Amino acid sequence: MKVVLDTNVWLSALFWEGEANKIVELIEKKKINVIISEKILNEIADVLKKEAKFHKFIDDKNENIKDVIRTILYLSDLIDSKTEINTVKEDPSDDKIIETAIDGKASYIVSYNNHLLKLKEFGKIKIIHPKEFLKRFRK
Repeated sequence: MKVVLDTNVWLSALFWEGEANKIVELIEKKKINVIISEKILNEIADVLKKEAKFHKFIDDKNENIKDVIRTILYLSDLIDSKTEINTVKEDPSDDKIIETAIDGKASYIVSYNNHLLKLKEFGKIKIIHPKEFLKRFRK
């Protein structure tokens, strides 16, 4: 099963315990296959640099951000996402998540983001909350 994790899920999984962290455990056990693109990696790096709540986890920002990106790349399949859409009107920057899912032929997008969650799906790609993803996966 191919899955795209939104930036907020990656950051939650890497820095806090909870649902997102359990999804990363599934990735580590090779139960699911996670797709990522440069677009998402760049957003993760930008958020880590700009948002103060992550600074306590990152002493030497540039080096530790590189470590976070390396960890994500180790856990994911990097794809070249060329698709461009204009679907998430409230926050066009969220389009990159759907674009990656399209190009990576993902079945699911997992996100905490309400702009994405309210779409529920895009074509055959289901857009769901981490809690719902874990419920479905365990069935």
